[in-house]
Amino acid sequence: MNKLFDSTRIRRISKYIFLFVWLLLVFGLLSASCEPSKDDDLENEGQFVNPPDPGESGSLESAQSEGYLEDEPMSNLQEDPGVPIADLETNEGELPKKPVGFVNYGTINATVRPWTYVPLGANEPQTPAPTASTVSSAQGTGGDWPNSSRFISVPLGTYTWCIDWEEEDQDGDGYFDYYHYIDTGPTLLDENDSDELEFAEEVAISAPPDTGVIYKGKCGVSDVIASCYGKSTYFQAFVRCVTHEPIYPLDILAWADTAHEASPAGIDITFSSSAGSWYGWKILYEGDWIEATTSDSYSAMGVQIFGDRSIGYGTVYFDGMVVWAGDASESVIDSNEGWYGVYVEIMCPSPGTHTIRVEAGPGKEVSGWGGAVPVSIFGYRR
Repeated sequence: MNKLFDSTRIRRISKYIFLFVWLLLVFGLLSASCEPSKDDDLENEGQFVNPPDPGESGSLESAQSEGYLEDEPMSNLQEDPGVPIADLETNEGELPKKPVGFVNYGTINATVRPWTYVPLGANEPQTPAPTASTVSSAQGTGGDWPNSSRFISVPLGTYTWCIDWEEEDQDGDGYFDYYHYIDTGPTLLDENDSDELEFAEEVAISAPPDTGVIYKGKCGVSDVIASCYGKSTYFQAFVRCVTHEPIYPLDILAWADTAHEASPAGIDITFSSSAGSWYGWKILYEGDWIEATTSDSYSAMGVQIFGDRSIGYGTVYFDGMVVWAGDASESVIDSNEGWYGVYVEIMCPSPGTHTIRVEAGPGKEVSGWGGAVPVSIFGYRR
């Protein structure tokens, strides 16, 4: 009984052992068929199966010869197509900077800053950095000229420059005055320019300049032309009536007859008691006079003589000096309309108190105005 049980149990165990061995054999064959060969590695389009060995020399070329990289490796641009070329070649798209120096051949120390800027390789201008500026000492200051601090470092490109400077009070308002001008150059900075200050690109400037337009105020503050800067007082006479056909608009217009309309603040008009009046005008007969005085600052001040062909001789004074004299009837404004006269203007008066005076005479025997001198307005421009 025991022998029969033992033989039966042995047969059952043997059958299970055979099945287990057969399963192990099948699993081993399947695993071997899934593992790639060395030949498969080289056909995998250059992709890594294991970390690459750079080869004995450690170079990119030796690694490629071992078959670890593609024959034509991808560039960084292909890895991130959204990054602009400029950002990869430079720091956040900024072009390299180069120094530029300024030599001031004028008589006043000046501040220089970029005015316009076109980046190298571009066509469209960009706004230059507002903080980029330097001071260039004037030639007449002596010492270390030109000064060593006259350099600024700016990105490569094409520039024009704005130069401004400070002067003692020119208009009598008690404050320093500023002026500026534009050096249109242009100045080109490229890779050929030196990084060394000793060999840097240089730009000649002058404060004030010998020629060119000068503007009031600092750079970027005003585009008003400082027409009187550097000019001494002079006068000009126009055969025209500025109230009918203004050559330029007057900032202040003061009627000659203050009984008709009061004078603007800061302008004092007086005249001889024998002078006549006519709709805001004062009519000066021989020996009569009228004058306007102001201490306010203006770039120009003038007086209008205006009437028909019967008007006569007059003399215009500025601070006691004759600036015009003649027969006003010889100045034909419009013969069809019967207009005659002249507008006499004093340009660029210095700060202080100034007086324009008109005197009539000598008289002449004519009808109409009888040789009188009709004065209509005094005009002022800031």
